[in-house]
Amino acid sequence: MGLVYFDTDTFRAVGAAFRDSVLDNRLRRRIVLSPITLLEAMSQLVVKDRQTVLAQIQAMHNWLPSNAAARYPMPNCVIAEIGFDGWPSLFPFWFVLATPM
Repeated sequence: MGLVYFDTDTFRAVGAAFRDSVLDNRLRRRIVLSPITLLEAMSQLVVKDRQTVLAQIQAMHNWLPSNAAARYPMPNCVIAEIGFDGWPSLFPFWFVLATPM
């Protein structure tokens, strides 16, 4: 079985669906999160129905692994890998902040 990637709409729909129930652990391990999806969901706390979005975000513990969720790297990390063939020794400060540890 492969991995599953959710865009922001799917992220929110799954959060609504599993607000009061728990997803099976075998399926939880197959979900991969995008940092952009997480940023979009957080930004929707300001511009959309706050209580609904907050409940969907809080439901993450019902459908993601409790110890660590898989995630894609930030897009700028991928660009650095492709464009610079790895990490240059001197990089702008903002880029280092977005680098996964």
